Amino acid sequence: ELNGKNHIFYSNRSACHSALGNHSEASKDAEKCITLDPNFIKGYFRLSNAKMELGELKEAMQVVVDGLKIDSSNVDLNRQMRNIRAKMTAENPNKKKDVLDKQTFEEIQELSHQIDASKRELAEVSALLQSCAREQRKTQLTKAEISSLSEEVKLYRAVG
Repeated sequence: ELNGKNHIFYSNRSACHSALGNHSEASKDAEKCITLDPNFIKGYFRLSNAKMELGELKEAMQVVVDGLKIDSSNVDLNRQMRNIRAKMTAENPNKKKDVLDKQTFEEIQELSHQIDASKRELAEVSALLQSCAREQRKTQLTKAEISSLSEEVKLYRAVG
């Protein structure tokens, strides 16, 4: 018995249709998958793949963008975006390549902000590591000094 509310069923059936070359049916099942669970990223991938195979590149790109709004770090969708752009470029060789479209420009800006944030985090972690290394060296020196003292020297331990 088919569970018509199971998004994974539609995702898997979409993949099967796609493998068989039935991209129109794959597209319908992927759309149903997204309708049932809009947060299921694989549904966006399946739909964009079907749209791309049907030659609907702009629609495929929009599906990828919608999916990346949910999970911007998804490897499959980011790869799919590159594939669609490559196909668009191949189909439009006369298009100026030095002019960025608005979406690409915004994407580059966002990535630039992410890189800057990552650099700041890296600097903070590096400073913390250096601090820990200095503290470790101080501890080693203190232990070395204590171990070099003669047994006649009375040592007291701090409590607390």
